[in-house]
Amino acid sequence: MSKWWTWWVTPTIDEATPKPDGCLIHDMGSMVALMDTIVSGKLHQLCEISSNQSIMIPLWAAFWEDSISENGEQPLKGYTYEQFSKVAREKGDLGAITSLVNIDGSPVAKLDVVSSLMSGLLDYKINSMDNVTDIYSKGFNITIPEDNHFADQNIGKWRSGAHE
Repeated sequence: MSKWWTWWVTPTIDEATPKPDGCLIHDMGSMVALMDTIVSGKLHQLCEISSNQSIMIPLWAAFWEDSISENGEQPLKGYTYEQFSKVAREKGDLGAITSLVNIDGSPVAKLDVVSSLMSGLLDYKINSMDNVTDIYSKGFNITIPEDNHFADQNIGKWRSGAHE
């Protein structure tokens, strides 16, 4: 997951915008990682993937880093990597998340989760999670470049954690 985030945070807006019948993919040898699926709308991507490769499709992904805010605060200073991953899930992955993944017209994965913070506590309901793995990353360092496709990211190298 850390390799995916360190790749996915680097594209420019143009590079990260899906093109009709394009393929946003990161080849990592024995595994390929597809683009982030939080892009709204139905995306039709045509990707050539070897039958010898595993596929990572991020259906529900967030990372959280130890960056310094515009007002000079570093609110997560001293957090462990495990705590960063927990914050990614509890703050970055809130909302109604629904995904249906088809490969060659056949459904291979389905996700339907609703999460929110109620009085500071995580309210989390799984309606369906078919062929989906819910994982927290090991800690990693992420370098956020100046010209990236994420809005309002703090440029620099930061300790971070993620949830998928």
